[in-house]
Amino acid sequence: MNKGLVVKSNAVIEASYRLTVMEQRVILAAISQIRRDQVVSDDVMYDLDVQTLRELSGTKSKAIYSDLKEAVNHLYERSIVIEKAPNVHEKSPKKLKTRWIQSAIYADDEGIIKLRFSKDIIPYLNQLNSHFTSYALAEVIQLTSAHAFRLYELMIQYREMGKRNIAVEDLRRWLDLGDKYDALYDLKKRVIDPAVRQINEKTPYQVDYTQKKSGRTVTHLTFSFRKKDDSTQNSEASKTRYTQADLDKNPLLARPGESYQDALSRLNKHSAS
Repeated sequence: MNKGLVVKSNAVIEASYRLTVMEQRVILAAISQIRRDQVVSDDVMYDLDVQTLRELSGTKSKAIYSDLKEAVNHLYERSIVIEKAPNVHEKSPKKLKTRWIQSAIYADDEGIIKLRFSKDIIPYLNQLNSHFTSYALAEVIQLTSAHAFRLYELMIQYREMGKRNIAVEDLRRWLDLGDKYDALYDLKKRVIDPAVRQINEKTPYQVDYTQKKSGRTVTHLTFSFRKKDDSTQNSEASKTRYTQADLDKNPLLARPGESYQDALSRLNKHSAS
């Protein structure tokens, strides 16, 4: 396990699924290990080291390995419903329902769990050339709200704009809420407000939101967000030549949906001008 980038197709960002906090940590920690410079098959297994996960998440739980095993066990049964192709130029599936993982190996004596992603999910996590979102694992690993993970990704997907307008029904579908929190008051109290507080407390971004009505009914939520401290980004902007290492270190340099090659070409062209 490393502290690398989490890279997902935007189709996964806007897919319908629900994971617990520990399940999110497991999935994101595994995704951060996927090689971005070569095609990865579903034969590859990824190690989840208990000690590293403890350090990254800041948890002091003595039962973390048991919690990790339980999360992986549940992940085997978890599904995700995706309605778009991994890359924009590809033909979209009508609706793909698949698992996150297809197998896991428990090395109890080593405190390590190995997992293998499902075949159908791999194209949404590897060799993406457009319409993907990336961010540092360290930015979210300490979140303790399952909905905060999802809301953070939905914000980061539009980080270049600093604002995102989301239909309430879309948000409910993406979070796989079913019939829960049908009233907007309950949705805000139980889901949105706690997630926003978490993001503001534990991530590099500050978020707030407003409501938009159609007649008397609130139909959309407009989220505004900004980086708490832009000094790092401003420092990066002063460079004369960017490399892949710069993008790995600071994924915010790339625009939403921009390939690594296009990001480098834009940044270096801008620096030279």
